Amino acid sequence: MRRRTRATARLAMLEAAMVKPGSVTSWHKVIHKRRSFNSAAEADELEVAELLAQHFAAINNNSVNRGNDSFNEKVEAEVRRLITGRTNSQTQDASEVGPNTISSPKHATPREIEKIIKKLKNNKSPGSDGIPNTVLKHFTRKALVKLTNITNAILKHAYYPTHWKTATVIALPKPGKPTTEPSSYRPISLLSSLAKVIDRIILNRLSDVGDKMRIIPDNQFGFRRNHATIHQLSRVVSHISGNMTKRNITAMVLLDSEKAFDTVWIEGLIQRLATYSFPSPLIKLVSSYLTDREIKVRVGNKLSAPLQLAAGLPQGSVMSPWLFNIYTSHLLKLQNSHVHIAGFADDLALYSSSVSAKNAINRVRNATHHMIKELNLWKINVNAAKSEAILFTPSRKQVDTHIHIRTNRIPFSSSVKYLGVHIDNKLNWNVHTKTTNKLALSKLGRNYCLFRSSEINSKHKLLLYKAIVRPTLTYGCQVWHTVAETHLQKLQITQNKCIRLASGQPIRTNTLELHKRLNIPTLKDFIEKMTDKFKLSLLDHPNVLTRNTHITSKAKWGPTRRNPGARRSTVI
Repeated sequence: MRRRTRATARLAMLEAAMVKPGSVTSWHKVIHKRRSFNSAAEADELEVAELLAQHFAAINNNSVNRGNDSFNEKVEAEVRRLITGRTNSQTQDASEVGPNTISSPKHATPREIEKIIKKLKNNKSPGSDGIPNTVLKHFTRKALVKLTNITNAILKHAYYPTHWKTATVIALPKPGKPTTEPSSYRPISLLSSLAKVIDRIILNRLSDVGDKMRIIPDNQFGFRRNHATIHQLSRVVSHISGNMTKRNITAMVLLDSEKAFDTVWIEGLIQRLATYSFPSPLIKLVSSYLTDREIKVRVGNKLSAPLQLAAGLPQGSVMSPWLFNIYTSHLLKLQNSHVHIAGFADDLALYSSSVSAKNAINRVRNATHHMIKELNLWKINVNAAKSEAILFTPSRKQVDTHIHIRTNRIPFSSSVKYLGVHIDNKLNWNVHTKTTNKLALSKLGRNYCLFRSSEINSKHKLLLYKAIVRPTLTYGCQVWHTVAETHLQKLQITQNKCIRLASGQPIRTNTLELHKRLNIPTLKDFIEKMTDKFKLSLLDHPNVLTRNTHITSKAKWGPTRRNPGARRSTVI
């Protein structure tokens, strides 16, 4: 009976994972009792909670003093005048009258609230009020009306309740990091379920305005419907491979923003909303939502004292990704006819192509310096240690040049990692397939006991492979599907191992026959199917940049030009 129960539970988990492949993760334990930090003596749960709270709050609050002092004062004075100034019902100067001086946002209805609650996931942990999503789903009509009235009062008065601005934080250890340091733990914020419903209502009102004005640029693919990493990857790789056929050299710089969400300048975000002429009530509501937020860290049964956050967007809120895109939208508009910018949340790629390597490098270097200057002005810190540069050139000689980020020297590498895919300077994809195969084998090793277990039948084991290992093997295959057969064969060997373990067949079993018997396509066939499906999806994609993306065959360098100087001015 116990075996059947455990097997049924495993099957349910795996089938749920198949809805979103790759969603099965290895759960890590939360901080245990009797943990020490900073070489201190063993601490109890409350002391650990206080240490972690101070560390997490410092990440947010340390960004307050960044930027340019005169610019900071100017923006903060403008925001104070906007938030504490006269209301629309009072007399205003002509300069204060504009599209952002309209009435309160559209009221919510019980039906709208009910739809939002139905979409909430049952397994999400509740916030400090302890109310789970399952309770909200059993709300009576009377309770829905009361919640609707609360929501409309929040919209009308542009005031976000203080109680819902406190997040309960638990800390999860980062893999491979020393457990004696606070920096080795990742904060997970738990927000009130009721607050999440109201956050969705506010987001709907904000996005209604933002979508009409098309504020978020097309080259920002992060946190947008119908936009995934593969779309931005295919756009960038398509540009590089297209220029390779014309024998144009492409220089690319990848900028990594350090704790970008946790350090968003609140006054700067409010100023951006005002610049884009958002309605004044919505701006004031966002200001109320973001200011005076607090965190309490929970370790075991102990809670730290509340600490206030002076910057950053609340983790776990549906509003945070959208607000971040608004905050950084002007940065992605800095591109020109020579330098392209690709954004995915806080990941920025700047690239330029030319017949001359010197021209391509100088253009992307100047654009990078300009971008970093703007990022610093808006209190976004670039992590130079994680930023990379690469030059796509037919020359086999190592490029002896670099880009400076502050005092850090960023050399041009032979391969870089962009949005989870390793891109080499010849687009051979050998680095990516080698790294991917190693990662897939590691996942197989961590789950080896499940593949070998006699309590799990072949059906469950194949689901395990499809949910955990195959998504790793094929991630981003729409851009690297032209990889050489020798590299693809190494990935196929890993798949062979998995399905042989899943079926319990000996090593002598013919793998092609095994694939047919289990109805599992070879990796080559599976990748071709995914690529063809992706190509069709590009034809009617809502983003013009994605529609113009061309998934080509294997990238090859065009013929050598006899007189490169004759086409020196050609830039793609």
